[in-house]
Amino acid sequence: MRTVLRTMLALGWSVVLGLGFVVACSSEPGTNNTNSNTNANNSSDAGTSSSSVDPAIQTCLASLPEVAKLSVSAELPLLLQTFCDQKEAKTPEEWRRRRRPEILGLFDHYVYGMAPQVPKDMKVEVEVSPKPELDGAAIRKIYRIQPDASSPVIELLVYIPTANTPAPLFLGLNFFGNHTTLDDPAIPLETSWVPDRAEGAEENRATEKSRGTSAGRWAIAQNIKAGFAVATLYHGDLDLDQPDGKNWVHERFGATEAIRNKPESGGTINAWAWGLSRALDVLVKDKDVDATNIWVMGHSRNGKAALLATARDSRFAGVISNQSGSMGAAVNRGKQGETIKTIQPFFPHWFHDRFAGFVEEPNRLPVDQHLLLALIAPRPLLVATATSDDWADPPSAWRSVVAAQPIWPFLGKPQPALKDYPKEKTLTGKDIAFHRRPGGHSVTPDDWAVFTQFAASHFSR
Repeated sequence: MRTVLRTMLALGWSVVLGLGFVVACSSEPGTNNTNSNTNANNSSDAGTSSSSVDPAIQTCLASLPEVAKLSVSAELPLLLQTFCDQKEAKTPEEWRRRRRPEILGLFDHYVYGMAPQVPKDMKVEVEVSPKPELDGAAIRKIYRIQPDASSPVIELLVYIPTANTPAPLFLGLNFFGNHTTLDDPAIPLETSWVPDRAEGAEENRATEKSRGTSAGRWAIAQNIKAGFAVATLYHGDLDLDQPDGKNWVHERFGATEAIRNKPESGGTINAWAWGLSRALDVLVKDKDVDATNIWVMGHSRNGKAALLATARDSRFAGVISNQSGSMGAAVNRGKQGETIKTIQPFFPHWFHDRFAGFVEEPNRLPVDQHLLLALIAPRPLLVATATSDDWADPPSAWRSVVAAQPIWPFLGKPQPALKDYPKEKTLTGKDIAFHRRPGGHSVTPDDWAVFTQFAASHFSR
């Protein structure tokens, strides 16, 4: 019979559960979670809060120009030169107080929307498998997270290796429900809407035929054998991937009253990134998880959310962005395949309403994706691609890595020189790295072997 433990959790206190571990909620380090007109208040860089952001940057971000008034430039925006006053950050402190919060504020305002608020009263229930799973190799935990009394429940599925605790962990969003990540009848079927393309789904609902249909993308047994725990949640539990989704995250926790009154304007990628941090709230207090080594892995659209979550929340140890393409890891200027002109009309709900203003002239955007990558520094980042994924455009992802890399040594992390476009199956770089495998748009067991290799290389550093 399953062991079921329930606890109510509130910010600022914690409860020790019967299994001997502590679960609690936490705001992202350095994040000011009160409503503000200053986008920089959503910065979560360790040691950077709204109170330490340069007042001139705060003032600028509070009154950014309309899209039509922005200048057009085919050149990538400079890493260190501010948009607001054209001054170059010359020290790490100036990066943290001026350029970094400015970059994040520009992304918040023009692209993704402001980060939702952190819940103040979150309920959590955890269900633990009574005996090891996967031939004795792992313990299964299912967390049910309810951010407030009126919110839907977010189910977080976790597998932890029995031979290696506390274990480093990969956290990621899945596309079609937790039950698709492993053929395990103990994993509840997803009960909310799922896309038509979900294998085994009928009339946008999961069925028993859906179980394990995405197992190859998660390689859970392989990762457990490598010593890594794996945690995943369905992105539809946060915001349905459709223009008329419920958008409950922004309705309940929108950063401003205007967003709460018009939750569809908040952006789906924004909500997904917020959900990754809510999962992290729970995982950092699980005694079987190494809280200092919780990584985000995201594929495709989920890779965009993984980058944004890691940029905002410095508790994440690092991030793997797999084939995240346009508005993910690949720069937009000069990009082939999917571009702003194609992504926004097809997926308007992914972004803030203002982003639509860049469809006709994408080069008005005062940021590009290498700057999103730079927000993750000095933590490790792997941009993974595949040769035949022309829509995501691996060469543009490589250009983004090259353009972002200088911020790592600027912040005290020396890096090897990045020169020619890397050959297939070559892990190139150190703290910011690039990998390209043969094949198309997917996540494979071979990809996971590279991910675990990259993550493990940073444990002792």
